[in-house]
Amino acid sequence: MSINTLRLQLEQINKDLVRANQDLAESGKRSARENESIIRIKKSITKNTSLSSLQSKNRQIETHNREIARQAKKQVELQKKIATLTARKVDTEKKLRNEELKINQELSNEVVAVKQLNQELIAQVERERQEKLEAIQKKTEILASLDNEFDVFISHASEDKEEFVEPLSKILVEHNISIFYDKESIDWGDSIPTKIDKGILHSKICLLVISPNFIRKIWTQREKDAFMMLDDKKILPIWHKVSKDEVQNFSPTIASINAINTADNTLEEIAEKLQQVLSKTQ
Repeated sequence: MSINTLRLQLEQINKDLVRANQDLAESGKRSARENESIIRIKKSITKNTSLSSLQSKNRQIETHNREIARQAKKQVELQKKIATLTARKVDTEKKLRNEELKINQELSNEVVAVKQLNQELIAQVERERQEKLEAIQKKTEILASLDNEFDVFISHASEDKEEFVEPLSKILVEHNISIFYDKESIDWGDSIPTKIDKGILHSKICLLVISPNFIRKIWTQREKDAFMMLDDKKILPIWHKVSKDEVQNFSPTIASINAINTADNTLEEIAEKLQQVLSKTQ
């Protein structure tokens, strides 16, 4: 039987108990009133009471006594009813407690199962992430001896390309800074992952254009992780339309690196500062 059904039954039993107790109390009051009436009639009988009047009063007393007897029978029936309802209430409450315990145990088991599943998923994600990092590390070891072909690798989200990255890349080229920029560096038919990996390995500096779009992308996070594994590579973050808290939540390590904010620097200023950094890496 469901918990809702048991609760409805218990609610009805309680209502019936209230009515039965009210009826029992009312019947007791009725019996008391009948007794009071009998007492008054008896007190009204004197030595001077006529025979006809005495007979009339005796008939009244008999009527009251019959009502008292009727109420006594009713009270016995009500007491039995109350006893039955009380027993049903105890039994229903016991069943309700058992069902609630059963439901709580099932919920507890489900919570444990969900926690276990979450732990397994977290472990699986961590294993996959570790496998990817190990694969990147292997590629790093294979190509570590290759010379740098590019000054800068621009890691960015495609959504920021038209508004910011494209104008930035043109300014950098004008300042004779060689860049790995997917639009210019990946040809038709090239393997994108392979070209990206080579671009990371063959660049001196990684410009991370960190924006809300960048933070949401899995691919950009992979590029960020790859550069962070390479000790000989320098990471220069550019904050674009993001707050410190957003960057901190994305990567505390990246948030700890001194960054340039596009809100405070023009493209020309960014290019000049980048030239200064490159001059120190020669």
